[in-house]
Amino acid sequence: MRQLEIDPHSTRALDVGCGGGILAESLAAMGLSVTGVDPSVQSLENARAHAKKKNLSIDYQIGTGTELQFADASFDVVFCCDVLEHIVGWDAVIREIGRVVKKNGVVFFDTINRTFASKLRSIKIAQEWKWTRFAPPDTHVWEMFITPDELTESFRRHGMRIGGIVGTTERGNPISAFRLIRQYSSGRITSAEFGRRLAMTEGPVISGSYMGHAIKP
Repeated sequence: MRQLEIDPHSTRALDVGCGGGILAESLAAMGLSVTGVDPSVQSLENARAHAKKKNLSIDYQIGTGTELQFADASFDVVFCCDVLEHIVGWDAVIREIGRVVKKNGVVFFDTINRTFASKLRSIKIAQEWKWTRFAPPDTHVWEMFITPDELTESFRRHGMRIGGIVGTTERGNPISAFRLIRQYSSGRITSAEFGRRLAMTEGPVISGSYMGHAIKP
């Protein structure tokens, strides 16, 4: 995916569905002026406490992606990661993002494709099969996954265009990944160790998770 140049010290960023603030903190550490929005009061409390410990200034606000409480063209860049596949009316999130991002602003996203491969990995292996499951049973619903074509059309309809899409993949081979899943699901390694060793990165295959950016002309 083509690299984009953003001056962090003159950029106002919005993290939609910020959760506990992992991404928001990384952005703030880069020098961006960051606002995080999430519907979970507990998540925001945790995010504020953790940001305070790290001496990071982040504006955390309660809210939903489908009804963002900001004026039009408020942000230079918007992030929406691991969010869309959890929202039935996800098209409204894209609409609101298109409204609050400035002209020539950039939107970064990631989500999960609705394919046989994603059903196997994200539903069967991660949630259902007793000998591999490591996520709560209702973490994902396969029917709510979003194809790249559906997402591209939504961005177009709301005044933006996709600038690039790439897949995500583990750096090791499938056998190594399966071994890590077994170690994590059995409690032999922590979630942090699981994520570090799985080492997800971008790749050419978009049948599972994929990520990209869109631009508002």
